[in-house]
Amino acid sequence: HGLGIHPTDVAFANVAKGPHVPALDKYTNRPPHGSGLDTFWRSIENVATYPRHGMRWTVSQAAPLRRMHIGANLDLYDGDAWASGGVMANVVVEGNVNFGGQQQWLMRNVDLRGGEVPVG
Repeated sequence: HGLGIHPTDVAFANVAKGPHVPALDKYTNRPPHGSGLDTFWRSIENVATYPRHGMRWTVSQAAPLRRMHIGANLDLYDGDAWASGGVMANVVVEGNVNFGGQQQWLMRNVDLRGGEVPVG
């Protein structure tokens, strides 16, 4: 079964951030805001994370979140850094989902228990 049958079988607990992807070129492209438009080929699946400061996933494409349990807020952006979107499937988010300025996110079988924070 690899990591386990259920996402909660493997957990990042008592951590500040847990698995995360910030805007990787924050100071080289469009300083000081940066961009996540070239953040590809990141993925995480079949784990739970309970970060004290929330989880950040600033990605563009080919960077899915699958079979996850996120016991905190989920930020899909990094400040004013541009980001383009991704795929989220079979995910539970206990906190709020902050989309920021994302262009698109495809979601399937996602439970947003804390709701979503509107852009504005």
